Amino acid sequence: MTWTIGGKTDDQGIVALWTHGKFRGAPAGTFKVAVEKVVNEGEAEMLEAANREDFAAANRIQVNSFSFVEEKYTTVGTTPIEIEITPKSRTIEIDAGPAVKIRREYMR
Repeated sequence: MTWTIGGKTDDQGIVALWTHGKFRGAPAGTFKVAVEKVVNEGEAEMLEAANREDFAAANRIQVNSFSFVEEKYTTVGTTPIEIEITPKSRTIEIDAGPAVKIRREYMR
């Protein structure tokens, strides 16, 4: 059986896992972990202008997109991160590599 397990980190980098998006926690087993953090600088301002229907202003706002995780960590096929969850697991620390800031293309 394939399990879909995921979650989002809080400000301290702690994530609560959910299985199939509706069951809190994760089943016991060994899993590959993909990590992604993307920041779109200027996106909030662009969306705000678009919501006001000021499309000319929205189009003038440049949005810069950055990934803060090396690409190899972002997919299950390439990530070296693997965790084991047991019935007693509560907290598992992972290392998602060194801090990076990689420019990405922002899709409007």
